[in-house]
Amino acid sequence: MVPVFITVDPHRDTVEQMRAYKQDFHPTMLALTGTPQQVSRVTKSYRVYFSDTMHRDEDDEDYIVDHSIALYLMGPDGKFMDFYPQLTEPEEAAADIGIKMRERLSKEGISVGGDGMLDQVSKGITKLLG
Repeated sequence: MVPVFITVDPHRDTVEQMRAYKQDFHPTMLALTGTPQQVSRVTKSYRVYFSDTMHRDEDDEDYIVDHSIALYLMGPDGKFMDFYPQLTEPEEAAADIGIKMRERLSKEGISVGGDGMLDQVSKGITKLLG
């Protein structure tokens, strides 16, 4: 499982800033940025709302970007599995993701002995969302 963060503010969130930002969350997180056009395409495909920063003064770096906050669970095939809105309790999301992972692994014939791996995933999700 790899957490992925995609900025909605590519003007301010440079690759260097994203690298520093991810350190506050999870060491394996992918922190992505892109051109305004790329970010726009991604936000539309995931139905993410964010305020327009394109029409600000170019010298103004002290602005707030209003945006929706959600966690999307995607399968290893890249397909959508579930959605956790901002008000979802981290423990609730972690438990649900753990169940889905266990089901997925079981379907693939992978035995999950004990809860060690899923406990680690749960702790990571709780830290990420908490």
